[in-house]
Amino acid sequence: DFEFQLSQPLKTHSYITQYRESDLTFVMRLLEHEGLFFYFDHNKEKHTLIILDHSRDLLPLPQQPKIRYHTASVTETSDSITEWSSHRRLQSGR
Repeated sequence: DFEFQLSQPLKTHSYITQYRESDLTFVMRLLEHEGLFFYFDHNKEKHTLIILDHSRDLLPLPQQPKIRYHTASVTETSDSITEWSSHRRLQSGR
């Protein structure tokens, strides 16, 4: 089974070609091109492939502790994040 959870419609393509790549590589390439990602929902009745276009639609993992952000330089008694940095890089697929 599979399910799409999309916030906007996908573009229509006149044709798409698979050439010298496995089925998995072909599907992963298409998903990446469209900005989509997926996860599997496993339960007793069935396993479902969920395809999404935005991470805000993801549900939080159950029983995961929250990690506090603490700006002071004192030692915390529990886990905390004291510094956060982000890095992005644009890279050609060729």
